[in-house]
Amino acid sequence: GNVANTSFNSVATANTRCGERATAASLPGTWKAWIAVTTGTDDPATTFTKTFSYQDVSGTVIANNWAGLTSGTLVNAITTTETGGSNSNAVWTNVATNGTATNSGSSSTYNCTAWTITTGSKHANVGTSGSATSTWTVLSSDVCSVSLPLYCFQQ
Repeated sequence: GNVANTSFNSVATANTRCGERATAASLPGTWKAWIAVTTGTDDPATTFTKTFSYQDVSGTVIANNWAGLTSGTLVNAITTTETGGSNSNAVWTNVATNGTATNSGSSSTYNCTAWTITTGSKHANVGTSGSATSTWTVLSSDVCSVSLPLYCFQQ
């Protein structure tokens, strides 16, 4: 699913925010953010449980399995927030279609310096909710000073 704007300063904190938002929306289970700093360390390809069918809170299938989620084409675009609201917006990711970090490393200028920078001219890679093509996770970049939502997936 897609959570409304939330603040975080690391992948671990983003995962915590996903869990907090899911709990507030009475959604069961463990949740992780579709966000990364370093391939092989904190990216979804390394940390996600890959045995699920991925659905939004209304039950609409996003992807039938991990292979579908990382194929570059979703069954349906992610447009629903954790509370069932609608959101078509840029979303923080820094995650390539295959679930690895787009720009890997804590000093990357495209992950807001490991998600610790919220001012200045640094950027981070974003996807766009509302897309069922690879642009759902890889679209462009945005400045770190803006407030954008996260994708959160139940594990």
